[in-house]
Amino acid sequence: MATIYHISCPECGNKFEIMKGVTMYDSHHRNIPKDRRPETPFKCPRCKHQMTIKDPDFYDHVESVLFVD
Repeated sequence: MATIYHISCPECGNKFEIMKGVTMYDSHHRNIPKDRRPETPFKCPRCKHQMTIKDPDFYDHVESVLFVD
């Protein structure tokens, strides 16, 4: 199952989305792509602030979550 997070950047306020995990469509791959792994950092497209979904305050910046199968 994949999860799409709608995030507001804690540095600049830019709103963007990221996807973690794989969908059923992607499941033919044996490994989860590196950028979809929970521990892989991602950056705000505007200011390049780096974070991960494992950060203690990550969910303080999440506006909505969508689960995709």
